[in-house]
Amino acid sequence: MNVADSQRVASALEKLGYLAEADIEQADVVVLNTCVVRQSAEDKAYGRLTTLLPLKQRRPDMVINLMGCLVGVRGAEKLAEKLPGVDVFSPPSEPGPLVIATASLAPVMTTDTACVELVAASLTLIL
Repeated sequence: MNVADSQRVASALEKLGYLAEADIEQADVVVLNTCVVRQSAEDKAYGRLTTLLPLKQRRPDMVINLMGCLVGVRGAEKLAEKLPGVDVFSPPSEPGPLVIATASLAPVMTTDTACVELVAASLTLIL
């Protein structure tokens, strides 16, 4: 399901003019698509977000989107309090919040696969 969701998000962002970007440092949008079937997967998602914070501080215009099971299980409001560096929270299979947030910014994308998926755009998509 995560791969399909990531592909759906990538497709929606590509329609807005975003392109895949192999270098996360160059991405305008980063999407972390999460699977939290196990605690270790949830921990990995939080860890990955932590590594993105210095980049977000250097590039405050970068959009970070957290999507997937973590948002569905923990809820966007609670996560927003815990993760102030994240700009957009999207439930599983729902690219809408990110599409709305990025529609006015438009445009590069990255892919990195594990149980945690990251999508980013000048677009960077992390899978």
